[in-house]
Amino acid sequence: MEEIFKDILSDVETEKVAQFNDDPVMKEAIRKVLLAGVYHNGVIEKGEKHDPSRNAALTMAFRAINQGLPVSNQDLGENVRAIAQGVKQIEVAFGQIEKIRPSTSTAPKKKTNRGL
Repeated sequence: MEEIFKDILSDVETEKVAQFNDDPVMKEAIRKVLLAGVYHNGVIEKGEKHDPSRNAALTMAFRAINQGLPVSNQDLGENVRAIAQGVKQIEVAFGQIEKIRPSTSTAPKKKTNRGL
């Protein structure tokens, strides 16, 4: 497990993340929920009316066009780059989750006598 997780997750939290990691259906469902705003919105689907204004990468451009706002190509590009960076960070986080596994130690925990 990454050192940062040892610093921020309690033992109970680590076990819960490991349980989440061991459930591939749950993990993929959560990934879909987190990424839906970028991957799913604006996608044409069978039987559904297409709504390009729901596409996160196009929202800023449509807002500028529809409202006549001056938005530079650089600003639009920076917006798309920010969306891509957000997607990348979520994928990196899921890669880190993959490394969190339940503790395999079978050694009993040491008991301490606090009265001495």
